[in-house]
Amino acid sequence: MNLYTRRTAVVSLGAALAAGLTAPADARDADVRRPTGSAPLRRAHAHNDYEHSRPLLEAEWVRHAFYDGRIEDLGTAAPASFAPLVSASWTETFRWQGVGPMPGDERERLRRLVAAAYDERRRLRFWATPDTAGPAREAVWTALLDAGVDHLKSDDLPGLEGFLRAER
Repeated sequence: MNLYTRRTAVVSLGAALAAGLTAPADARDADVRRPTGSAPLRRAHAHNDYEHSRPLLEAEWVRHAFYDGRIEDLGTAAPASFAPLVSASWTETFRWQGVGPMPGDERERLRRLVAAAYDERRRLRFWATPDTAGPAREAVWTALLDAGVDHLKSDDLPGLEGFLRAER
């Protein structure tokens, strides 16, 4: 994971508005602002969050959003310019929830998914990771960082910020 990726938020347009985030139309090159000041993340990319159908977005000549791809998009003809981010549910993809060591077969599957995404110049993230503070959540987050997953998803932003500041 590079510094650019670590300091990038991927937000749905609706979530950004609901959180009171504001940014110029070209948020890719601007600091994200909250009513209380600068957010700790330097960049934000808006994605369609599955609110628009894929065929409709694919048909557009000029896109102001990207399609949030799925694991099934890896190895297909879908270009990375259309689906540069591959997202998946952690709980639907892996059994391990951070308790005890990560099983070797699951660690290898995670490694293969990261490699496939990188080979196609895509970024990878998982949602539905453990979000209750504690060792299980930190074990999953550590495994994701160690594997090279590009984005960590959490509803506990202060907890995630504390983890990232302490971890790296």
